[in-house]
This record gives sequence, C-alpha cells and structure tokens, in this order.
Amino acid sequence: MLSLGAVIAAGWLTNSKELSGQQKIKKFADIIELLVKSKGSFAAEYFSVRLFFRFRPEKGLNLLRNRGYESTLRFILGEESSSDVQSFKFSTTRVKSTFLDSIELEASSKDVQLRYSRSGTDFDSYTEFVEAANVTELLEELRPFAEILVAAEPRGLLGRIGSLSEMK
Repeated sequence: MLSLGAVIAAGWLTNSKELSGQQKIKKFADIIELLVKSKGSFAAEYFSVRLFFRFRPEKGLNLLRNRGYESTLRFILGEESSSDVQSFKFSTTRVKSTFLDSIELEASSKDVQLRYSRSGTDFDSYTEFVEAANVTELLEELRPFAEILVAAEPRGLLGRIGSLSEMK
C-alpha cells in the first residue's frame, strides 16, 4: 500500500528453506526499493521486516506451560494458578545491535503463533536494511523453538513431514 506517510508491503507465504536463501529476500527488498523510488518524495523514518509463524502442535498450551509460562503464573498467582488456561499471550522488545526487535507469542488450543519484527533507522535503503537485518540468522535463532513445535504437530498436517533441520 502506498500512502502519504508509508509504503506498506504485505509478505508472502513461504517456508523456512526459502527464507534461509537470501535470493527471495533480496528480490522482495528490491521490489520495495522500486516502490519507494517511484514515489520520489518519501524520506524513510525507519525500515521493518516481520516474520510470522503458525504451528498446530497437539496440546500446544500444555507444551508451552511445561516449558515456562506455568512458573510465571505461579509467581503471580501463587499456588492457586489455574491449570485451565484457555490462551496465552506474551510480548517483549529488545535492542540488538542497531535494531529494535519485537517478539510476540500467542497460543490457544488451536494453534501457536510467533511473530518476530525487526526495525531499524540507520539505513539508506530498504535493501541495505534487509541485508543488515540478516533474516537467515533470525531463523537460526528461532529454530530450536520452532523445531519443538513442529515435532509436536500431527503427521500429515499441512503437509509437514519432517523437522526444520531437514529443510536446509
């Protein structure tokens, strides 16, 4: 979308193998650069890239409970923490190098969604930003978490037949 204040481009459905290769990412960045240059009057305030993952593990809430959020509930509610959790949401931001990263995790009985956003201001172009953002490194950082969720998905769901490490 082009507006007076922004160039917003929606992403595309892909897999981690394609994102690990810089070709697709560079191609997307080049398209954004063409849009910005075609408007001519844009002065970028910041650049951003956002990754979205959706998993459908069996008993996803229990999987996350056993890996950490139960202790937070006990800290807040004491021993009266509910074992009947219907949904879970977590978000945080962190500064990493020259980037501001935002991580959002949302889980329900149906699925687990992970959204990772990286923003930066000290770049002359979107292409320069995307190269510095290093999406391949981000994927590697998220891989251990994602592999646990993929391994817990029922076989055959959405065509999943293996782990992320097999998709190199």
